[in-house]
Amino acid sequence: RDAAAAADGLGLGRVGEVERVDRRVLIERARRGLGVEHLLLAGPLDGAITRAAACAGSAGELILRAASLGAELVLTGELRHHDALAAARAGLTVVCALHSNSERVALPSYAERLAARVPGLEVRLSHTDRDPFSISGPFTAR
Repeated sequence: RDAAAAADGLGLGRVGEVERVDRRVLIERARRGLGVEHLLLAGPLDGAITRAAACAGSAGELILRAASLGAELVLTGELRHHDALAAARAGLTVVCALHSNSERVALPSYAERLAARVPGLEVRLSHTDRDPFSISGPFTAR
């Protein structure tokens, strides 16, 4: 159920009911669905939820509004440090996939819709596009 239409100031974010699911299970589904190896997590990681929010890109200004609409977990691309602290204090689990990772997953659907609306337009998706960030392990001193 999409509550975004009735939610002033939620912008492109969405809040909705989900089938009762353990936070860690939902986080793993998001990781696999986005095709990423790592996610940044803040707030509680244990317990089940029934209401979640999502906002591609950056959700900083939406995070506490999502909590006020009953979201227990927010999936987004990025979040400022103090917004993550505020979310955690509010009992909200935050899952950050990095900015472009949270948007890239929608590109095939957008490409199909664009091609359908503009007949004759050749729409191509990059095969080399990727997030500019990587997660580093320890470096060996020389």
